[in-house]
Amino acid sequence: MPKIISQIITTRRGQLLLPTLSFNPAYIFVGLVALLYAAAILNMPPMLSAALVLGSVFFVLTLRRPILGLYLMVLSVPGQDLTSATVGTNRVTLTQMAVLLTLVAWLTHSVIYKKCLVPRPTPILLPFFLVFIGVQVLSLLVATSTADGLNEISRWLITFFAYLVTTSVVKTRQQFWGLVFCLMVGTVLEGVLGILQTQLGIGAAGIEISTALGRAVGTFVLPNPYGAYLEHGLPIILAVWLMWLRVRNQSVREWLKSALPATGQTRRNLFRSYFALIFLGIGLLTGLLGVINSQSVGTWLGMLVAGIAMLAVRGFKATRLILLILAVGGLGYLAVQTELIPAKAFDRIASHTQELLPFDVTNVRVTPDNYAVVERMAMWQAGGNMFLSSPWFGVGIGNFTAVYNKFNMPVWIYSRGHAHNYYINISAECGLLGLAAYLALMLTALAHAWKTTRRTRDWKLRYVAWGSLGVVTAIMAHNVVENLHVLNMGIQWSAILAAFYIIQRLDEEPSPVALPAISNSSQLL
Repeated sequence: MPKIISQIITTRRGQLLLPTLSFNPAYIFVGLVALLYAAAILNMPPMLSAALVLGSVFFVLTLRRPILGLYLMVLSVPGQDLTSATVGTNRVTLTQMAVLLTLVAWLTHSVIYKKCLVPRPTPILLPFFLVFIGVQVLSLLVATSTADGLNEISRWLITFFAYLVTTSVVKTRQQFWGLVFCLMVGTVLEGVLGILQTQLGIGAAGIEISTALGRAVGTFVLPNPYGAYLEHGLPIILAVWLMWLRVRNQSVREWLKSALPATGQTRRNLFRSYFALIFLGIGLLTGLLGVINSQSVGTWLGMLVAGIAMLAVRGFKATRLILLILAVGGLGYLAVQTELIPAKAFDRIASHTQELLPFDVTNVRVTPDNYAVVERMAMWQAGGNMFLSSPWFGVGIGNFTAVYNKFNMPVWIYSRGHAHNYYINISAECGLLGLAAYLALMLTALAHAWKTTRRTRDWKLRYVAWGSLGVVTAIMAHNVVENLHVLNMGIQWSAILAAFYIIQRLDEEPSPVALPAISNSSQLL
């Protein structure tokens, strides 16, 4: 036996084998981590162990392809409440985990492959994000609750990170269209869920449905954020649907002009265009029904402004569409006057037009019919009082609720968490400095969107820019009566803002021959 052991641990020349083994510290570290990881999984509940394994697999995949992390971040937004879990004393959502894993994987990927964290040329909105976040940090000096302020700053840091990572990892047209798909698919699914909730009165656990009003809420608990989420996707779905309609029309013209039967490429283009038109049309219809079923006047306002902006950017080319809309509006007015359409159909719109007109809530008698309007105005007045108390620095970012009872109107003693108007809200929390920084960010984004839509030469990319412009203007309008920078919807918003930077970069590259070339490409529709 000793002879056998000696033969195993020695070489042919009689030297010991053990000293020749290479003990790399990196291998030892990886082995220890693997052992700790296995021990942690074995001692966890089954569901948590499964989540940890899936998270680890996703991290490894994202480490190799950071674009996958971006896709998951965007897709996770509507499902964050349904996929939350309690870890210790904190509630962790799928979106928060997706953001954390993507951030670590992207940073690690950039270090390993020696990639620059900030793409070149520098995205135009990066400095505006940093200035706005800097003003928020400055406002902490006067904040009553530092914890509330840090929570709000963390949401804006996630928004900033989403913009930075989108501009960094989307390099090819295939990746860009994958992002567009992720932005659209959530809208379609939420629209379907809203229809089911309204028509059948069903919903998953945790979803509250107002049976009295029959308002759709999707996975967002309340109808206003639900409608806001639909705003982030509907204009893009409309634009992409019109893009495929143009492809179909061009393919049909080429087929009719040819004396020979349709070629294989023409048939494929026709099949793809009809397939896309049908499914995008269904998605557009479900999204529109979701907006209607939400009964969110802020969403209706946002969609109206989005439509106006999308028509205005086309200039004189939109004359026929504008005339058609005016004709439909005139016929609708005549139908109401002749009672072909019941006037009650417009009661909700009429009853909420006063939301945009300030009034003193102390002089109004509250009734069940005007409660929502008066409550919103009470939040406006409280926010205005906060701003007047500290016009330069505000009361501190995220501190609307913390100081609300010092500035509230009589009777309205409970805060709704924000001023129901983000422009008033940021003025109250960060003063004139915060309002100026926020307006600079938003107006620069709008100018960038307008310029990109007008100057993009690639007609396919121009359609996406056109729809994204509608999203930007819809959010700006809706923020007059709501605060849409909640529930991590900043991820969707930032991805759309980053799309303009990506479109400009891709537009400078040669366009692959994937769809038929279309004559007179200067026209949008």
